[in-house]
Amino acid sequence: MKKFNVSISLATLLLFSTHSNANNLNDNERDDVLLIGDSIFALSGEILDDLEYKANQEFRDYALSGAKFSSGIFVKPVTKQFEQAQKDTPSTKIKTVLMDGGGNDILIPAILGDLYGCKTYWWRPEPTKRCKRISDNLYVEIVDFMNNLGSNGTDNIVYLGYYHTKGDLTNLKKSIDYGMVNLERACTDTASTQCHFIDPRNSITPDDILSDNIHPNTSGSLKISNLIWPVLKDLI
Repeated sequence: MKKFNVSISLATLLLFSTHSNANNLNDNERDDVLLIGDSIFALSGEILDDLEYKANQEFRDYALSGAKFSSGIFVKPVTKQFEQAQKDTPSTKIKTVLMDGGGNDILIPAILGDLYGCKTYWWRPEPTKRCKRISDNLYVEIVDFMNNLGSNGTDNIVYLGYYHTKGDLTNLKKSIDYGMVNLERACTDTASTQCHFIDPRNSITPDDILSDNIHPNTSGSLKISNLIWPVLKDLI
């Protein structure tokens, strides 16, 4: 039964990994505002839909479910999403980037059998050193990436962090908290552009998460949009 649940979870990640509005550029009113990231944005699209409704404008969407931060065989990672956006509109300066990233670098190995020891148990109350090292390495990658955005003309980044998963993934809480320290620190340490960090942990409850124990439902998506909008509205 455990193997069946793992297969279903992975199938869910991959099933929606092809969803993207990346090539739909003609109707976008704001090609200088870009969304990149993973399935927190991409699975339902409700966060972006609500932000576009609030702004009365359309933004570019390159986020993909299943995306890791800088690596991946089947799904274009977050770093490559930005590169693709640049290639698609080389004459457009991407001034504002809304993003998340890094969650799947921890989550997917955890689903596959806790390969890095990121889950905690009564017999292992803390994430392993290997798990923490993955997060620490992500900090370096994210700082480098965001500085690269700045050098390419991006003025502002709005970085959405991660909330606590639920159900059989509740025991990722300490790894998520450790990762969030690194994500916020990366945002603070970015030198070439302004980074604005959004922490959703105090807003998203288990009732705001789908039965897959990971992704936001409609109420969760609207809560996240409401966290992002006060920051984003002054940047677009």
